[in-house]
Amino acid sequence: MKEKLIYVTFFKHFTIRYGEDEIGSEDIKSDKILKLLSYLLCHKERMISSEELTQVLWDDSEVDRPIGALKNLVYRLRTVLKNQLSLSDLVMTGKSSYFINEEYHIVLDVHLFEKYNQLIEIDNASYLYEKCFTLYTGKCLTELEYDYYFSYKSAYYHSLYLSRVIDYGYILESQHNYEMMEEIAQKAIMIDKIQDELHEIYIKALYHQGKYKQAIQAYKDFSNLLYRTLGTKPSHQMEKLYSLLKKEVHEADTHIHEVQKELLEHLEDGKENCFVCEYGTFKDIYNMQSRMIGRLGVSSKLCLITIRKEDDIAKERPNRKVIEKNMGRIQESLLHGLRKGDVISRFSANQFVVLLPVCNYEDATLVMDRLLRKTKYSLNGKNMKVDLSIEDVHALD
Repeated sequence: MKEKLIYVTFFKHFTIRYGEDEIGSEDIKSDKILKLLSYLLCHKERMISSEELTQVLWDDSEVDRPIGALKNLVYRLRTVLKNQLSLSDLVMTGKSSYFINEEYHIVLDVHLFEKYNQLIEIDNASYLYEKCFTLYTGKCLTELEYDYYFSYKSAYYHSLYLSRVIDYGYILESQHNYEMMEEIAQKAIMIDKIQDELHEIYIKALYHQGKYKQAIQAYKDFSNLLYRTLGTKPSHQMEKLYSLLKKEVHEADTHIHEVQKELLEHLEDGKENCFVCEYGTFKDIYNMQSRMIGRLGVSSKLCLITIRKEDDIAKERPNRKVIEKNMGRIQESLLHGLRKGDVISRFSANQFVVLLPVCNYEDATLVMDRLLRKTKYSLNGKNMKVDLSIEDVHALD
């Protein structure tokens, strides 16, 4: 006879295991049956009224006879459990209610996760954090991600997981355990790719281990991801970290000939074109231009290029894929149409900043209008418009 022990996972994907048999959501083949079983398991300590279950499972207008529909759904659930797991008595019937048979010992990963998180509040031990991270393999019940009840629980667990990773990351930093700090951040980033503090912890871990080039590449990858997905740039804290990293990429006692060789190799990559860089580097170059203007008395121009809908952008934002395609076309036009000494950078999802050193207003307007006039006819999407603003680069006092 099988021991009456059942393991259930909610994180990432639903699975239920009894003895040597295990099934997942693909075996259940019905979101409604999956939701019914998941709700019963979440509240396995109590009897759940038929009225509560019908409210959870259906909207008021979805079925004419909800109690009858519920009975049919419970019958289908029992059939699945009996045929695939040999569980004929897991879901029991009470007076106008249903409940999980208390003879079974059921272990849910979400309940274990909650337990270890509660223990962390009492005892800030490393092994408790690590147990939480082992349990959390992804968002709760991704099969039901559009369901209000489970999406709410998923958001709660995900927020709790992120806060634990961030807390533990800083604990590891204080303990100088940078390898573990890198490992937990890297695993968390695989689960949530756009949480900026995870990337900050990961890049810091690389920095502390002297992996400067890897850290710089991680920053660039994250910066590009933010532009593509959210249309934002990295936080001020991340930009400060990036500036710190750039100071560390060269070894001490490097000979001047090696420096010159590296500089020339870098220039070879884009010797025929203007310079494209991250916004943090752009700010450094702008600052340098401001100093030169004050000292030499030359004129330089800052340009902002924005693509948008001709109608109110607040009412209807273009698709991000369309924006990205159009931004690529504008960058190509700028790359091949500007001078070698000009500098361009991505400022936001739909904006470029351009620095034109030693250039007056008339020439700047002429050049930029010519380039953008050619580009706007090839923009993808209806009613797309390109705006151009030009300002003086202010001399640094």
